[in-house]
Amino acid sequence: MNDPLKRGSKRISPLDEFKSAEFLRDYAVELLDFFTLMILRKSGMSVKEAIHESVPFTTGLMRPLYEQINVLDIGEHKRSLAIGEDYANRLLALTKNPRQKQIVEALVSKYPSHSFVIDVEEASSMGLPVFSLEHSQEQQFLEALTCITSNQESYYGFTQLPKKSAAPSKSKSGIAKRPPASAPRPAAQTDSATRRG
Repeated sequence: MNDPLKRGSKRISPLDEFKSAEFLRDYAVELLDFFTLMILRKSGMSVKEAIHESVPFTTGLMRPLYEQINVLDIGEHKRSLAIGEDYANRLLALTKNPRQKQIVEALVSKYPSHSFVIDVEEASSMGLPVFSLEHSQEQQFLEALTCITSNQESYYGFTQLPKKSAAPSKSKSGIAKRPPASAPRPAAQTDSATRRG
């Protein structure tokens, strides 16, 4: 999604709002525990009395943070996440995957960033049917990616090539040659390294 604070110049994940809210929730609990324990150690109060005294300290610190949360933004981001969940459920329903619910939950909520790489092992542990490409198929993907990036075009579904990757050299016939075996190799998102996005 476009970041409303950056007027579209930056893109954010709808999950950012929820991760922030989770942090605030956990932080509030930590503060309440801290103040309660401190009061218990320094006074003869009961646990109930210590909690009663800790609540104003905790809410006093947390209120300014919670007041910055826009409920409408959270609702908008929740709808965006629901769209992703719905598409994932519909696609996985076609495969009759028995772990559909866990896969959707993991893809939508588990990973900390869209740039988090989901490789073959990670995807397999999630319950997705994955396999590695044959060498010839992988070479075709690498050649296609190199051509795309050498023309400064954008692409989705693959991890980024290193900035100084070798561009395909052209033979006398004008046909692009494959990069040498020593050239840095990206991984296809759907096979050897998948990336959320």
